[in-house]
Amino acid sequence: MFNFLAYALRLPRALIVFMLSLTCTGLLQTAAPDRTYRMTDPAEKYQARAEILMQSTAANLFDKGSRMVHSNSYNWLWTAGCWGTSSFLTAYTKLAALDAKYYWDVQKSLDALRFYSRSDADGHFDGYTGTWAFFPGTAEGTLYYDDNMWILRDNIFLYQQTDKHKYLETAQAIADMLLREGWDDIPEEYFTAKFGTPPAGPVGGFYWNDDYNAMHVCSNGPAVQSLAMLSQIADNGRGAEYLSYAESAYRFLTYLEKPNGVFWDLMTFTKDEENRITGINRCEGQSYSYNSGTPISSAVELYKVTGDAAYLADASRWAAGADAFFAQESSVPGLKEYTDLPWFREILLMGFIDVYPYDNTVLPFIQHMEDSINYAYENHRLGGILGWNQNLMPTAWVGGFADSESMKSMTSLNQCPMSGIYASLAAFYAAL
Repeated sequence: MFNFLAYALRLPRALIVFMLSLTCTGLLQTAAPDRTYRMTDPAEKYQARAEILMQSTAANLFDKGSRMVHSNSYNWLWTAGCWGTSSFLTAYTKLAALDAKYYWDVQKSLDALRFYSRSDADGHFDGYTGTWAFFPGTAEGTLYYDDNMWILRDNIFLYQQTDKHKYLETAQAIADMLLREGWDDIPEEYFTAKFGTPPAGPVGGFYWNDDYNAMHVCSNGPAVQSLAMLSQIADNGRGAEYLSYAESAYRFLTYLEKPNGVFWDLMTFTKDEENRITGINRCEGQSYSYNSGTPISSAVELYKVTGDAAYLADASRWAAGADAFFAQESSVPGLKEYTDLPWFREILLMGFIDVYPYDNTVLPFIQHMEDSINYAYENHRLGGILGWNQNLMPTAWVGGFADSESMKSMTSLNQCPMSGIYASLAAFYAAL
């Protein structure tokens, strides 16, 4: 969305930076000094890197005074959208688990997201839309259910970290909205007819958005994970119900697995004139790393709740398939290159870390990502100009900015996960 306030506040700086960039390209491309290279404890080093990267990302993209996240560091005229804004919430939630001072930034992120929220006729929360509004609770436009799920999941993490009821209240409000508006049951016989294999129980899923055209892995993986966690902490009497929905959506996810252990993007359906499902059309779409990460985490959460070891077998198989598919050989021997969004990779890493306590054979998968982002940090971070773009990172961790379409790298969905990945690694090594 066009951001007139940001335009008024930022235009002078934008002009200065543009003029400097014409003459100081060399300074921009020079790597910033590494203040962490002497650190030997990986937990300490990775927390420091997470904080350094987040400080620069926020300085370039998040105006905490106006509570606006900008689309990228070259363009302060447009907001980043709900998804891009929520990437700050995710990163700060992880940092706050390492250092409580970041809960202030968590609140700023939640405040920024309120400008994407809508209210029902009684003034109650009714989800986050993709469109920014001038006043909290008044947003209109498409409701993307997966965007709401990332915010749901982070609020569950925040409740687990702090025991503050406000986070649980928010999580339950989002979950109830999703079940009320985004869920649909799928008759079991449709799976038997399409795939030749009957499901083990009731099946349903969440649509991607309120057009109700398709159900995606990205709108069911995080839902299963979140509902399984929520089933154990809910205080609204719906815990058992949340678990039932999680198990039903998990069965849906299993039908989207490809033979190589990664996932199709979505499933489409045949519908009648009232948009009711009359059959399964097909599974389609490319595989994304986050669409492996959330099923892995979902399987782990369901195992923790139910004790059914079949979930762990799924998680291990999906982890192996994901590393084989997404961690590609690079131009530097021994290093892997990843080609989709860093935000997607962050979700995959979280899946690897979630399954590690039950299957330590995933350690090399974690280390593949660790080695590659370290290479980027130590070789490709920008030196910046007067703080502009300083310490920002390329999406191509091995290839660098030459392989990253530099302008497109400077978004919250590319930069916040750099900090989030390091925060995840810091917590992982601190727990070993």
